[in-house]
Amino acid sequence: MSTFIVELFMTILGTIGACQIIPQCVRIHRREKSDDISFWTIGINIMSQSVWLVYSFWKFVPCMIISGSVWLTLLLIMLGLVVKHRGENK
Repeated sequence: MSTFIVELFMTILGTIGACQIIPQCVRIHRREKSDDISFWTIGINIMSQSVWLVYSFWKFVPCMIISGSVWLTLLLIMLGLVVKHRGENK
């Protein structure tokens, strides 16, 4: 199998894995409430993805750079939604 096909496959799998955050973001946005979401979990995930992203740039692994960027972006969106809707009573 060629390197390009492996990289493409891993990029697709990593991006699909990152998409697990989307339903939680949609739920927070619809409910306009995030009191049941842990800041610690999001913070640890953001730190972890940041370290992996730095490593992937250092080693220049395109599939990790792309999927890690998508993952980190979605985590930051989720963090923004959690902060925005924390403590709101609607």
